[in-house]
Amino acid sequence: MVISAASSAGINPASARFSIQANASIAITQSNGVSTGLTIARTAFAQPGTFVAAASDGAPLHLSSGQLLFSFVVINVVGSIRKNSLLLIDEPELFLHPTLEIQFVDMLKLILDRFNSKAVMATHSVVTVREVPQSCVHIFARSEDGLVVKQPPFQTFGGDMQRISSYVFGDHAVSKPFERWIEQRLDEKGADELLEALDGRVNEELIVQIRAMGRGEW
Repeated sequence: MVISAASSAGINPASARFSIQANASIAITQSNGVSTGLTIARTAFAQPGTFVAAASDGAPLHLSSGQLLFSFVVINVVGSIRKNSLLLIDEPELFLHPTLEIQFVDMLKLILDRFNSKAVMATHSVVTVREVPQSCVHIFARSEDGLVVKQPPFQTFGGDMQRISSYVFGDHAVSKPFERWIEQRLDEKGADELLEALDGRVNEELIVQIRAMGRGEW
């Protein structure tokens, strides 16, 4: 599945080139502009290609692999992009916590807008797809006629994650362990008896599904 992101029209982007020099740093802020009190820096004392995270008091912080990857990507994108660029990004969600996935998309939109640029992103992330409009989502699927490219028939921006997962990533076509478990139990007892045995340990969605599966309507 590929996502394309384009900037808004009428933007007069900055043409200056960004570079991260020794001892320079980038402050990490939330999407609303509020500072987190953290900075990512490449220092003259660090090994080449490594970055150090520091709190407001200058104390070094240990970053997870996902945080390091996020920092590396952000700094390299900002340092390399030019006006009217095309960015090719392959599965940025690897190693990223879902909240960092959201921040990555938020950051990418801002950079593309500033530089009047576009991005093509390959992803398997439901979180990422939810943050972009339907017109920017392209699903690649194999068929008897070869490769097929289609778009979801519903608005993905701010959409329901289960619906996105089901249609965009084919979740509905995959046999799930919990459904096999339910099928096995329904072969032994009815839906009402199974729900009584589960004694309230299932959510409302699963209750509806168990009753539907018991009627052969799932």
